[in-house]
Amino acid sequence: MIIPEGLNSKKSIKLKSRNKQKKEEAQRLKLNSITDLFNNFYFHQYGKERWPNLLSSLKGPSKSCAMINKFASNVSISEFIHDSKSSNNSDMMKVDYLDVECYVSDSKFPKPKKDEHNILNVYHLDLASIMVTKALDVQPGDIVLDLCAAPGGKSLAILQHLLNIVDQREGENEGRSTRGMLIANEINNKRFHRLLQVIKSYIPFKYHQDHIKLVKNSPTLNYSYDKILVDVPCSSERHLITDQNELSKWKESRSKIFSIKQYNILLDAVKALRINAGWNYKWLKETMDGKSVKKLNLDGSFCQINVMVMAQCILQF
Repeated sequence: MIIPEGLNSKKSIKLKSRNKQKKEEAQRLKLNSITDLFNNFYFHQYGKERWPNLLSSLKGPSKSCAMINKFASNVSISEFIHDSKSSNNSDMMKVDYLDVECYVSDSKFPKPKKDEHNILNVYHLDLASIMVTKALDVQPGDIVLDLCAAPGGKSLAILQHLLNIVDQREGENEGRSTRGMLIANEINNKRFHRLLQVIKSYIPFKYHQDHIKLVKNSPTLNYSYDKILVDVPCSSERHLITDQNELSKWKESRSKIFSIKQYNILLDAVKALRINAGWNYKWLKETMDGKSVKKLNLDGSFCQINVMVMAQCILQF
């Protein structure tokens, strides 16, 4: 019996179509199952009232934030503000409760531009990164470590504080040095070079030698610091929620592994604090809660522990 060639072709197409539908259905069921596991995991972490609010915020659009670089010329900064108001940022608002000048908007801000001295005028980052640098309460002469520094936004925010103090206290040498320094650490080579480029593009060269040191080894082993900012690697829930492909790979063990990694990084940071130093740890996840963090206050250490829930501040804003 001879089957017409066209009939074979149609059967083949139908078979491929059915296989494709089965594959898509299997993927859909798998994603639904993982989504349920994901929500149940964080439901038990945050509670029935808090998790739905957090989930809604994570799914929603995030505000754009632009930090003004105080080292750029006034003309360049004025042009940025003018261009922002003239474009799609009619709703832009200055964040008055922060010492560093920054603005937020529902729309994207214009790209950074170089001034006449080749210094970029603005840096785009999330508002929380600026908030944590304010909590450091940088003082004259402080030696500050940004432990996980790349891409560089938090380091820039710290330098807005630190170098402003340096400028105000220039020439004073009474008692403890008031020069101050930021040590910015990043172990990943690619991210380290990104950090280096950011510092070069935003901070005048005259500050580089005496007030800024970029490292990619273990800065907590042989040195001690007055203030340490630890932005530990996170499990990126916002990214997972908005990317189905990434969410399909999620496992509960992933969040727990990140929690252990965070704990170990924080442990190194506590050991590197000077006597009577204070430190702040901001976290968005309950897998590394306040009780766990306070365990880091080791016997024999002389550090004050101040644990703050950063998520509450962000949601209030």
